[in-house]
Amino acid sequence: MSDGINVGKSPYESGKGVAGVMGAHVSATRLLFLVSLARLQLTEGMLGDKVEDQQQKLDKMEDIRAALAVLRANCPTNDKDTNNLGTVTLKDGSTVPVADFLAANGIAFDSKGKTDPLNKLQFDAIIANCNGALDTLNGQSQIDMLSLQQQVSALDRDNSLSTNTLSKDGSMSTSIAQNMR
Repeated sequence: MSDGINVGKSPYESGKGVAGVMGAHVSATRLLFLVSLARLQLTEGMLGDKVEDQQQKLDKMEDIRAALAVLRANCPTNDKDTNNLGTVTLKDGSTVPVADFLAANGIAFDSKGKTDPLNKLQFDAIIANCNGALDTLNGQSQIDMLSLQQQVSALDRDNSLSTNTLSKDGSMSTSIAQNMR
């Protein structure tokens, strides 16, 4: 053929892509199937990214809860006593000073806590800031979960479109073959 399209090969085998077959041997339903399949693959990729982001938020929340447990355990029982912030074991198994964890995650705390013991009021303020960070992450996580559900619905819709298109193409091909007899 003069247009360089290889009849009998898929658009990906011919190297022309979907656009290279528009006027050639591919029916409109097959072209629609190829487009819907490409869309399905894009949707799957976006879904994977959203799941990964959600998991990172959940891991961060778990680490903040671990830091909160250490802070509550180390918190002085009265206003006159002081104590160090301590260390926290994170989800990945690493152990870090609580002060470093707080700084790395943008949770406000009295910077004297890196080197000096803190009193009950200072601990209470840090605990409140950790609870605030948890609340923020929890709210974001809920919004992300809704977005994830929408993405799953889009994946289901794209999958249905692909399978329905393929089914209709098969039915149409069978019908054409029967009419030719």
